[in-house]
Order: sequence, then C-alpha cells, then structure tokens
Amino acid sequence: MISMIHAIEEINNSTLLNGIKLGYDIYDTCSDVTTAVQATMELITSSSESCVEPHCKNTDFVPKVKAVVGCEYSEISIAVARVLNIQLIPQISYASSAEMLSDKRRFPAFLRSIPSDKHQTKAMVKLVNMSGWNWIGTIAIDDIYGRSAIELFISQATPMGICVDFKEFIPPVISDTIINNIIEIIRKEKRVKVIVAFASPSFMKKLFQAFEGEILDKIWIASDSWSTSSEVSALPNLNNVGKVIGFTFQSENPASFYEYLKNVKINVENIFLKEYGARVSGCSHHTDMYQCLPCDHHTEWSLPGDAECSKKELEYFMLSDFFAIALLSFAAIGVALVCVIVVIFIRYRKTPVVKASGGAICYVILLCLFCNFVCSVFFVGEPRNIICQVRQVLYGLSFACCVSCILVKSFKILLAFNFNPYVQAVLRKLYHPVAIIIGSTGIQVLICTLWLILNEPHEERVPYERTILLQCNEGSYMAFGVMLGYIALLAVVCFVCAFKIRKLPENYNEAKFITFGMLVYFISWVIFVPIYVTSTGKYVQAIQLVVILISSYGILICQFFPKCYVILFKKEHNTKDAFLKNVYEYSAKTANNIALPNGLPPDSKPTAKEEDSAFCKTKPGFLADETSLQVRANYIQHESYRRILDNTFPRKRVASV
Repeated sequence: MISMIHAIEEINNSTLLNGIKLGYDIYDTCSDVTTAVQATMELITSSSESCVEPHCKNTDFVPKVKAVVGCEYSEISIAVARVLNIQLIPQISYASSAEMLSDKRRFPAFLRSIPSDKHQTKAMVKLVNMSGWNWIGTIAIDDIYGRSAIELFISQATPMGICVDFKEFIPPVISDTIINNIIEIIRKEKRVKVIVAFASPSFMKKLFQAFEGEILDKIWIASDSWSTSSEVSALPNLNNVGKVIGFTFQSENPASFYEYLKNVKINVENIFLKEYGARVSGCSHHTDMYQCLPCDHHTEWSLPGDAECSKKELEYFMLSDFFAIALLSFAAIGVALVCVIVVIFIRYRKTPVVKASGGAICYVILLCLFCNFVCSVFFVGEPRNIICQVRQVLYGLSFACCVSCILVKSFKILLAFNFNPYVQAVLRKLYHPVAIIIGSTGIQVLICTLWLILNEPHEERVPYERTILLQCNEGSYMAFGVMLGYIALLAVVCFVCAFKIRKLPENYNEAKFITFGMLVYFISWVIFVPIYVTSTGKYVQAIQLVVILISSYGILICQFFPKCYVILFKKEHNTKDAFLKNVYEYSAKTANNIALPNGLPPDSKPTAKEEDSAFCKTKPGFLADETSLQVRANYIQHESYRRILDNTFPRKRVASV
C-alpha cells in the first residue's frame, strides 16, 4: 500500500501525465470475496448506495474511479473482474497469476503486472524433468488459483513421463485434522521425494511445524505464493523438512522506495500514512525509518516494539567451552601416551615382549591411534567446509587402518594355534599382512572419496529465534553410515577371530585383549548411534568426539598397557631365558607321560633339543624368534589338554606376557 502511494506521488511530481494528477481510494478486501465485491460496488458508483443504475450504453456511465488496482489472490480478482466487466473498468492486479484470467473473452478489462501461472508451472516441470524426479506429489489450496495451477502443472508434466502420485487440495479453513491427513499421506508415500506446493504461507508454516522433531528427506518446490515468505523462512530448523526450491518473479531495485520511507512526511489527512507513522513512531530520533523495517529473520531478531534489529549471535562448540577443554585434554593425554609407548618400544625393541607384539604392525597401530587423537581438534571450534570434510575422512581412514592391523594380528594368532591341517592350509593362503592392511584401508579410501565427490560434508547455518547455530552437515548421512559400518564390519571379523581363540594357554593372552578392545568399541558406538540421531544443537559433534576418544583409549589400553607393564615393572619376565624357562617348566610339568610329536613313549623324557626338533618338523618356520618359542610351548600345552583332563592332572598357571 505504501509503495502504491509512493508510485502515485512520483507520477504526480513528474511531467508524465502533463499536469493531470492521480488520486486514490483504498479499500481492504480482508481476503474475502464478498467484502471485495462490496468494496468494488462502492468504487464504481457515484451514489452513497452500493448499487449501479442500469445504462443502455457504457459511454453514458461515468464511474467514480477510472481504474482498479488489485487484488492479490486470484479467486478474489476473478470475482472483482466479473463486476468491473459490466462497465469495462480496467483492473490491474499485482499478484493474481491464475491462467484463466488471461482469457480476454471472459475478462476483457483485466490486466496484470506479473506473468500467469502457465509460465511458472512450465519452469517447474522443466526443473523436475532435468533433475530426473519422475515420481512426485502435489499440494494446492482448494480455490481457482490452486486448482488451475495444479491442472496446468499436470498437463505439462504428463507428456514428460512425470508421474503425480497424489494430488491434495487444502480447504480455506485449515484445521489440525487437515494438517494431520496431509502428513500421513506424505509419510505413507515413501517413494515421493519431491512435493510441488501451491499453498499459502500460513498453511506451509503449520505443515512444517507439524513435522517438528522429524528429519525429512524431501524436496519442496514452492510457488510464488510462499517462496519468499518470511513467515516460512523464519521457522527454526527449517532444514529438517528437506530442501526448499522456490519460484518467484523478477523484481527491480527498490532503493528509491527505501529512500522514500526514510524521508516520508506524515500527512495527518491521509489515514494510511498516519497509521504508518504511528507504527514507526517508536523509532528514536537517531534512527531513521529505513531501520524500522522488518528484520531479516535469517540474521537478525527483535522484540515486538523494538526500534532496531539485533544481530543473531553465532553459536557453535567453542574452544572456550568447559566440555571442549575437557575432551581436548583427554585427546592430548592420548597423544602423549602414544608418544611415550613409541619411545618405550623403540628403546626395548630387541626384547621378547616387543618382538612378540607384531613388529612394524605395532607401530602402524600407534600411528593410527595418534591420528585418531589428533582429529579431535577438528570437532571443536568454528566449522568450515574443509574442517567438516577433513575430520570425518581422517577418522574414517585412520580407524579403518588401525582395525585392519589388529585383524592381521588376530589372523596370526589364529594361524599359530589352530592345528587342523585343512584350516591351517586355508589360513596360510589368506594370511598376507600387507595385502590385508592395504586392501581393507583401500576400501575405506574409496568410500570416503565417493562421499567427497557426490555429497561432501559442509558448513551449515541453522537459524533460531536469537542465535544462528554453526554446525557440520555430513552431506550424505548414508555415506557417513557406510563409513562407520565398514569399520564395524572389520571390527566384527576381528572380534570373531579373537573370540575363537580366547581360551589359549595362560602364557599367551593377546587374543583376550583384542576381544576386550573390540567390545569397548562396539559398546561405545552402539550407544552413540541413537544419541546422535535424536540430538540437536552445538553438542552433537561432541557426542561423536566422546565415542572416538573412548574407542581409541580402549584399543590403546588393551593392546599396549599390559606389554608396557611387563617391560617396565616385570623385567625379569622380559628376557630370552625367562621365556625359555617358562617353556621348559611348563612342558616338563604338563607333558609327562604324553606322547610328544616325535613319537616318544609317554614315560620318555626327551631333551629340549629333541622337543625343538620334533616341533620344527611338525610346524616348520615357527621357531624364528621368541614369539615362536612361546607358540611352541602352546603347541605342547594344546596337545596335553586332552590327556590332562582325562587323568585329572592338576593345571598350573604360567605367567603371561
């Protein structure tokens, strides 16, 4: 309304009409057809009564006004146009876009400053077709505008092979029952990923609010009636309903109108300008009119009656947050522990315990754990696109490599302690440590690469009433789940292998620690998934960070702390002599009267050299180092178990490493 007054004043102050001045008479239709028709009758009659006297010729009739501007809604414009058609009074609409108003035979005096819906629906169909969305749904208001728009859209979409799954019309009076019915249809039709809506802003606001707490994987195509509505765009968590693609009309630069608002002079006789002046009178003398315009709901907020807008504060998981400081402290301790363990293992690299830990694989595991702890810093602080991408990829690759190395160790133990010839042959063919680690990690590299190419993680800004939440959107949650699921698959295989050999001789307990480490991993991530899915806010990323730290510490403690304990505090057990002593003491006490691999009778007592020779013939290539000495003792123990149980011989524990 104010913009129309501005336009009239601009025309009157120019030489455009050569001295002719324009006036205006404004009526409020209240978005009601009956009210609009009554106002139209008052506009075209010169008498005090809202009636038009019959005239034989239109040229004999002198209306009160020369033209009518309006209305906004097509249904009301159609009703007004039918009245104005009687005297061929021009009607100019600024927003009515129904296609039927283009019919000059039915509406000869109707004009408008926007294109009809035919062009809008054509653009929508083109977008849907080019995007490959061939299964869609439609929602429209149940009036001439909505029905004609949907009919146009379907008539243009059908030849393109686009199927319309459902076509729902909304009555003028919106109730909770209607909203719930629409929601049930949307939930039921799971194949429909795209919904075209010719509806009012108030309806779309209520519909989106009804989905609060849900995450919808939908694409909403908005008509011009609500695509630019601040009533809808200001909704918190609007991103949860999916993506909204809107169509609107091209507009000119309104700078001159804003300048007019800043310097407008309030005319007491003009009730509209007077009302506008009263609305902005709360502005201070130091604040101009332009600043009293509605706030940008995406970046600003204000209380009712405030003279100015306040910038929304950015909210994210800050470094200064106490929880963040605590988590980063645990990560720093983890980094320090990894470094200390590396130093210990290098310092005592020639001792039996270090040699029995897996050689180079042990250092690869420590490097992966180091990366896991370091990636914690990317979960704290202001999110950026590159940070969102690096943190998930770094964690996914390092943890996949870590579990792959533990899987190799599990295979090695299973190969050493399984005495079934057929299983031995199969395991020997599968046991290729370098190939297993590179292949397992390579699959994770492929998953992460496809994730970054197709729908990478990115920074996201979620507007709330007074704040803007900065967080990382994972892009494709399916890819995120596949990455975590693949690590879980490796962990399951590792757990199964270690669990099968959990009842090893007491002097070789590596499998038990692997089993316990994987259990810690499973428990932490099983708890993580439901919490992560149902949580919102700045602490969502902290949840994943907690789980990463727990699972990393679980592996670090189970895999390396027992070895470090023996190296530092049980040095007498970390010598070659101690290893050999345990082997021979155990075999001497538990293998009496048992047929040994070299075929000696039960009452014979072979020498240590004969035992070594017999074992080498049975298991060639397994006595190269101290680990093999340990395995040899386990072989004798394994063969002894049956005879021990049959004769109820007492079982004695042997110190473990």
